[in-house]
Amino acid sequence: MNRLLLIPIVLCLNYLPVSKLFAQANSIRFNQYIKSLRQITLPLSHSAKEPKWPYTSPYYDKKGFEKFKYPGTVRPLGILFHDSKHIVLVDLSIGDEGLVPFLVCYNNQGKRTDSMSPYQISGGDQGYEAVERLIVSKKRAISVADTTRTWKDDNNGNTISHSTKTTIGITYYHLSAQGKFTHKRIQLSNYNR
Repeated sequence: MNRLLLIPIVLCLNYLPVSKLFAQANSIRFNQYIKSLRQITLPLSHSAKEPKWPYTSPYYDKKGFEKFKYPGTVRPLGILFHDSKHIVLVDLSIGDEGLVPFLVCYNNQGKRTDSMSPYQISGGDQGYEAVERLIVSKKRAISVADTTRTWKDDNNGNTISHSTKTTIGITYYHLSAQGKFTHKRIQLSNYNR
């Protein structure tokens, strides 16, 4: 009977070091993956209308990518920036007009703290067209400029005169000390034709 009581206690005591070992193994695996990625040259400028991206990290660790990738992405672009607390990677996914970026922030142990898709409104449909441009400066400032055009068509599919509306804006992103992306959108102009 005493042996049955000792088994759960021994199991609980052994669990703590195993979880620590798992966290260390995850950190080592993340560091191996990061070493296989190249630094993205800044400044970076890319539009949703430009389907091509440079193949920045051609020899990336495929197993590491499968473990740490943003869901739905097909390959890493590389390291956007890295500091003492966080690392921001760019993973690419297939979009309507080509490969689209996802910015993913991790702590140095490989735990994802946040992610964001800079192309929120790009695309087109009947009566709608939007194009966005991602810009990352050498000082790590992230912004997305956008132009959106909407219009109304008549029954024959022709654009109705003076129904076109164009909006131009820019969204500024900031990475907080906690590894979270915050943003502020500014509408620069809005006009009708």
